[in-house]
Amino acid sequence: MGQLITRQDYSRSKLMEIALVMKKVKIKLTSSQVEALGRIMSNYMANIEIRRLDEKAIFFLLYSIFEGKLRKKILSLQPEMTLSIDISQAWSLFELLQEMDLDSWPYENSVKELIIRQIDKQTA
Repeated sequence: MGQLITRQDYSRSKLMEIALVMKKVKIKLTSSQVEALGRIMSNYMANIEIRRLDEKAIFFLLYSIFEGKLRKKILSLQPEMTLSIDISQAWSLFELLQEMDLDSWPYENSVKELIIRQIDKQTA
């Protein structure tokens, strides 16, 4: 027979699911790495052709990172900074970076790999 789930266990599992959705991913970058990420994102947003709803959702999340957080970090001129984004923004940034071919931009490619590793480490 199946195991009985008590109300307290159910509530605890729901709280854990909510906590996972509200989790923040913190990406530590230098100022030049933040600028490289800005170049990657602005290039993507300038050249994308949105055809499907999921592409529109990813674009909106990336735009909110770029306009809401990244632009301020670039203008702050701090030598090192932490980009704190929520889990859905981290997912969209992860999808963008995995999809992009940056072989002709070696520095941006290394920043891409660094960010992918940081997101993967915090969300695994």
